[in-house]
Amino acid sequence: EGADNTTTMWVFVVLLALSGCFSATFTLTFAYVSDTVPKGDKRVAAYGLALATFGLSFTIGPMAGGYLARNVDVPEDDSAGVAMAEEIHLNEESTGERSG
Repeated sequence: EGADNTTTMWVFVVLLALSGCFSATFTLTFAYVSDTVPKGDKRVAAYGLALATFGLSFTIGPMAGGYLARNVDVPEDDSAGVAMAEEIHLNEESTGERSG
């Protein structure tokens, strides 16, 4: 039992450190909105959407992760797929390209 706790603690520390490396996402999102959305009502709406997205991700993310961890054999594959889809979407948005 002691080895399991030690392993779990190291995994926690490593993942927490990795999370810290990506903690600038919030600031970068607002910088992106500021650079790409015209001033006025559209920018206010874009900031609101960004805040709502962050709020939903903090609320739904842990629940979805817990569900996937219990009911899916390899939840990290699902997370990687969602991250890849988001990266493709952001790339299309920033370059103005659309597939399909």
